[in-house]
Amino acid sequence: MAFDRAKFKKEDRKRIAPIKKGLYVEENTLKIIPLVSDDILTEVMEKDRVRPTDKLERPPVLLSIKDKTWATNEGISIVSGPAKARKTFLITAAVSAILSGKLIIGNLQGSLLEGQKKIYYFDTEQSSYSIIELAKRIVKLSGVSNTVMEENLIILKLKRHPTKTRLIIIDKLIMESDDIGMVIIDGVRDLVTDINSPDQSTMVSNYIEKWVDEKKIHVVGAIHTNKNDNNLRGHIGTELLNKSETVISVTKSNVNKDVSIVSCKEGRHREFDDFAFKINNDGIPIEAEIIPAKASVGRKPIEFHDPSYPHSEIITEAFELHTKYSKSEFDTKIQSLYSTRNLEVGISTIRKWISRYEDNRWIKISKSGKSLIVEKNT
Repeated sequence: MAFDRAKFKKEDRKRIAPIKKGLYVEENTLKIIPLVSDDILTEVMEKDRVRPTDKLERPPVLLSIKDKTWATNEGISIVSGPAKARKTFLITAAVSAILSGKLIIGNLQGSLLEGQKKIYYFDTEQSSYSIIELAKRIVKLSGVSNTVMEENLIILKLKRHPTKTRLIIIDKLIMESDDIGMVIIDGVRDLVTDINSPDQSTMVSNYIEKWVDEKKIHVVGAIHTNKNDNNLRGHIGTELLNKSETVISVTKSNVNKDVSIVSCKEGRHREFDDFAFKINNDGIPIEAEIIPAKASVGRKPIEFHDPSYPHSEIITEAFELHTKYSKSEFDTKIQSLYSTRNLEVGISTIRKWISRYEDNRWIKISKSGKSLIVEKNT
């Protein structure tokens, strides 16, 4: 039976707004309402059915870190990290790489497809001064003219708009643009009033998936991590982590707080090697050296069999309250447990140790859909 919008509004006395075909959001409660008509089912069978005879085409890579993929056409990625870790500096460097086609901070390179050269950059957090400074930084870093910048990059500050209005503004601008190739949302958290609301988080996720699917673009979101465990904040963080092809972590170096370390927190492509950057006197991010924490105090590299590192005890404690973790959550959990014992271990070393844990059959790692799940081996 076809959906009678007028009848629905009268009976429920609540306003609804379409997210995409067959999916509406209740504007008062922000709950998702699926409403599927026979016409929609017919369209699904015509457009969404997958056959083994379909032509297999890899999506174009829009942005890479050295030779490793960050962003593809029709994809989602997240830049995560604690507050003031310089996430926005990394994002502006990525935008500069795309606009110029040059290698930026020694690692970032990219370009958009013909006919899709425009980037929309939505900022929900910063002041007008900071955003103008951001725009000038992109011009300096990319070397492109103000004219090219005006044509291909639209920066919008949405801080003054109500939370519910921001998402609708972004949606209308994206859906009405014919030449858009990438969207940056610097402050995804500010698209919801409650970061732990499943309904609001699903709504934002559905909007992003709609943009990616219907406009054939890539969406980059920036979101903070928790202070205690470095996981993405709230239900909105978990929802977007599950949808993303690449989740990047930006943290300040423990050795030199002027240096930020960029790591692959989670990814569906080959993981890139960690790299670092710092900000020069002109406010421009430049490539920096990663100094190992132990090397900075003249100590030997950490050995797996060093008795100072109680692997068995750490694994037991990790599974006291949880029976399973995603791979990225387990990496972070193990690192934080060593940290509580005043044993600082880099994430790259932690990942190597976890591989040893699996080899020793202390844990088992299995694939669940597109994610890796870690459980204790019993």
